[in-house]
Amino acid sequence: MGAENSDLLLTVFENLIRMLPFIILAAVTAMIVMILARPEDHVNRAVLKKRVKARIEGKKSRLFTCSFLAGLLCCIPVVNIVIGSALSLGLARIYLGVARGRKPEIGDIFSGTQLLGRAWALSFLTGLYTFLWALIPVVGVWLSVEKRLSYSMSIYILAENPHMTVGGAIEESKRMMEGHKLDLLALEVSFIGWNLLGVVTVGLVFIFYTNYYYAVTRANFYLEVKKQWRKSGSRDSGSDVRTKVGPGARYKTSKRYDHDPESVSDELVLANCRIAVPDVGRAPPHVRHGIIHGTSGMYKGADFPITENEELVFGRSAEQCQIVISQGAEKISRRHMSVSIDSSSGDYIVTDFSSNGTFLSDGTSLKPNTPTLLYPGATVYLANQNNTFRLG
Repeated sequence: MGAENSDLLLTVFENLIRMLPFIILAAVTAMIVMILARPEDHVNRAVLKKRVKARIEGKKSRLFTCSFLAGLLCCIPVVNIVIGSALSLGLARIYLGVARGRKPEIGDIFSGTQLLGRAWALSFLTGLYTFLWALIPVVGVWLSVEKRLSYSMSIYILAENPHMTVGGAIEESKRMMEGHKLDLLALEVSFIGWNLLGVVTVGLVFIFYTNYYYAVTRANFYLEVKKQWRKSGSRDSGSDVRTKVGPGARYKTSKRYDHDPESVSDELVLANCRIAVPDVGRAPPHVRHGIIHGTSGMYKGADFPITENEELVFGRSAEQCQIVISQGAEKISRRHMSVSIDSSSGDYIVTDFSSNGTFLSDGTSLKPNTPTLLYPGATVYLANQNNTFRLG
């Protein structure tokens, strides 16, 4: 009797093994159907893709060059190991810029090398965590997929917030993706047709179009989820406001609640710098933080913290500016430029007030008296390269 039971169990087990591929195929098919048929009450894929197609129009050749060059470099094993993660971070910044309507700059591929250590740590830790979740018996594969989706926004968060720790970026991604993991999975599944077309064309469609189209779509997805997350008031913390008045002055710090620009009840004007004072009756969600790093001139090596509620003014005048430049300042105006942070995107807003101009690292001159959005990692110099600053 025992032998018969053993034979029966063995037969059942063998049949299950034979049927396993069909069971997995049926489960995956059902999941894909459910995802694609899911009501788009969070992130509308059709609207997202339509927006992206409009954004990449006229930029395709540069996007192809950026993605192809980064991919080519990563084909070299040593380069991939050493700076592959930093190249991915640089590409994330490029795709975020395109998603906001800016032209991609090929040199920005290497902007992630400024955060080489953190870029590598982010890639390693997210990969390690996902792998460890996959080791759990039975449900490991599904948990690893869920965790991969949870960690997926961390690269964009780090790209926008270069001062943030790797752990902070991962935790913020997990919070941001609450309620949106299926949205991202549905978006990924919707690109199956493009991937199959890439296979049929021996990778040509993928190389010349799908790769950057999908990448910009993911970046746009991040911006949409971030916007919804901020509106929901998911973050609430204190932050420091720092002001510097005149040459040699030290930062003065006061603690207060983070707040949204809509909650401002009063304003304090100090040295032509607008500092918003919040309505203490409310403590809205999230204030963006940034940093301005001196890369040449008298402030080389200095860091100037900034939040979205501040405006730092650079120039020669101690009365009008917070960052007073007195060395190599022959062509610098009394009130040369201002820097603030855009509350919706986390980008830097730079306005030139000078006679001799404010320039990007490639020599492009900013339009006078016009706020210009620059993403983290951009470098600007005042009149000439004697005094240069990196944003983020």
